[in-house]
Amino acid sequence: MIQHIDFIQNVRYPGRFIILGKDNDYFVAIYAAMGRNISSLNRKYTQSGYNVIAEQLGEGGDEELLNYTAFRVIDNSIIIANGRQGDMINPLLYTDAQEQLDSDLSTINPEPDKYDTPRITGYYTEHNDSSYAGLHIVRQVNGSIQRQSWDIPLITGQGKYIATYSGEDIRPTPSFEGDPIDILCNFGSAENAVETIFNLLKSQHSDFPDYRVSVIAYYKKFGEIPIISIKNKI
Repeated sequence: MIQHIDFIQNVRYPGRFIILGKDNDYFVAIYAAMGRNISSLNRKYTQSGYNVIAEQLGEGGDEELLNYTAFRVIDNSIIIANGRQGDMINPLLYTDAQEQLDSDLSTINPEPDKYDTPRITGYYTEHNDSSYAGLHIVRQVNGSIQRQSWDIPLITGQGKYIATYSGEDIRPTPSFEGDPIDILCNFGSAENAVETIFNLLKSQHSDFPDYRVSVIAYYKKFGEIPIISIKNKI
């Protein structure tokens, strides 16, 4: 069943998530980041060329986990990642997105924190007259490391959602389980996608903390440069 994006109002703490899909004639990649501690909340995402960089604004926390390239554009490929594993993707090797992710991320592990936070990665590439997209996650499952990837069909009005956490605001925080979630992808523009998701992530309860950090959206027509929109809480 395809869900409306409103479902994330009921997800208390997804951590970070990626959406890949297609909105009218545009490929869509959306990345959202949340945080619960001071070092995670004290971040912003800034555009550098066609890339977007996560920047820690204060001190404390693990710099390697807090500072990374969230979006990296190489030629006709876009790499989306919640950590530095995105730097391992070499888009020159394969045209098949799932094969690319499986090959380049075959040795990565979850983040070395107390929650074994999953690493999530998205990939989009154009080759000849076709485009390909894929998602990848590495997570702890029953004490073992599981690496899994999916080919993402680019169907107008549809998208796929994957997150680091299941959405429960408890500690230890359970990892995202199962396959990516089918969602509607009909925001109309990168700017509207960012505004909509940023507002949906705001807690509906006044006594709950605001965990939002940033939402970024890339909208890209085949063969053209991406349209980029970013909204930071800071």
